[in-house]
Amino acid sequence: MAKPIVCAALLLAVLAHPAVSIIEDGSIYEDYVDIGEVQPVEVYQGSSKTFSVSATNHGNLCYGGVILKYPRDLPEGISISPVESQTIDIGETATYEITIYAGENTSPGTYSIGIADNAANDPNTWRDVEVSV
Repeated sequence: MAKPIVCAALLLAVLAHPAVSIIEDGSIYEDYVDIGEVQPVEVYQGSSKTFSVSATNHGNLCYGGVILKYPRDLPEGISISPVESQTIDIGETATYEITIYAGENTSPGTYSIGIADNAANDPNTWRDVEVSV
């Protein structure tokens, strides 16, 4: 009686193994953590503006310590406050508060600043944010 159950369990394990491998390496996903739409931001010289950005985990793993990242070459006079890292469970969305500072001598204009996540094994799809000073 136990032999059919053992055989069925082994057969199931063999059949499920390739699917598990595909899911584990994430090859069925184009992106793991997706940064949501971000509205244009307007900040005045010598001031700051805080806004929210969401990140959704579309992957098959729970990502711990996900923090947003920005390009190293920000326009002169503009800085972005660091955000706290968050754990994003499978299918969950985390919200980040971002503050952009524009110095008093920042040249007026519209700048494009990229935001991405640092989740492991993620292609780090960048989302452009339009910042007007």
